[in-house]
Amino acid sequence: MTVRTVLTAFLCILAGAAVHAQEKPATPKDKPPAVYPMPPPEPPMVTPPTGGAPVRTETLTDKATRCLHYATSIGVPKDQIDDYMKRCTRQ
Repeated sequence: MTVRTVLTAFLCILAGAAVHAQEKPATPKDKPPAVYPMPPPEPPMVTPPTGGAPVRTETLTDKATRCLHYATSIGVPKDQIDDYMKRCTRQ
């Protein structure tokens, strides 16, 4: 019975050492955030030759929609969409 107890203790120690030897997976805090490209800028507004108002204007809603569509098309993860949208709409 002594041999069995010693062998059991030895196997438990080996199993514990194997568990501690495993690497921890990288947590999201350890990984650097990915940098995604900004969408191409909108073409400049063209003033008609009559001197009237510009032909096209982009509202904040239009810009946010364009940024969101672009972010989803290039594969920005859901947890980084908020930061991407803030940077994109400030352009």
